[in-house]
Amino acid sequence: MMKAKKWMALALSAVMAVGMLTGCGGGGTASNRSAMTVSQVNSALRKVDSEAKAKTLDDLNEAVEATADYMLSRGVRDANTLLGFIAAERGYREDSTKYGTAFVVSDKELEAGVSASSAASAIASQVGLSVDIAKIEELGTLDSPEKAAAAVILGVDEGLKQWSDNPFFNIGNVTYAVSGRKVTMPNDAVYYLIVVEMNTASK
Repeated sequence: MMKAKKWMALALSAVMAVGMLTGCGGGGTASNRSAMTVSQVNSALRKVDSEAKAKTLDDLNEAVEATADYMLSRGVRDANTLLGFIAAERGYREDSTKYGTAFVVSDKELEAGVSASSAASAIASQVGLSVDIAKIEELGTLDSPEKAAAAVILGVDEGLKQWSDNPFFNIGNVTYAVSGRKVTMPNDAVYYLIVVEMNTASK
């Protein structure tokens, strides 16, 4: 039976490319306080009757804070580049059961609202799993970092159900940790760096 870590390398390799990207950057500030309220992420998940639950990890928060500083100092807004930085900080490997996603969204995008259907399509194409669009649409318009993080968790968690029922894959419980930072670029453009980390254990 395939070990969970092997499944993660196959099925979640694409997760490490998740990204919602936006606008410009150099000088500004990166908050050293979390821009993510975990209780609000879990509240959004409960409202759509999801069994998934997010938690916070001090070491993940530290990695995301360092990544936000990197984002600001280098003017980087590419989610894949930022995820590569986080991966090095967090020790993500192909033989690991721990993987992460990272994306950047502007405050203007959140104010306007990101449609759940658009987010579901993006998650499905990047993660490579079948996403329950109707479930994500129940979240409504994504207008906060917490709702955006909840959408990613829903997309992954619902998609994993197609694998967990397959006896070929040895997938245990998947746990989720979230973290985020608000980054204000020198031109006063405001972005949120949002990270969702998944960890699984063998059955």
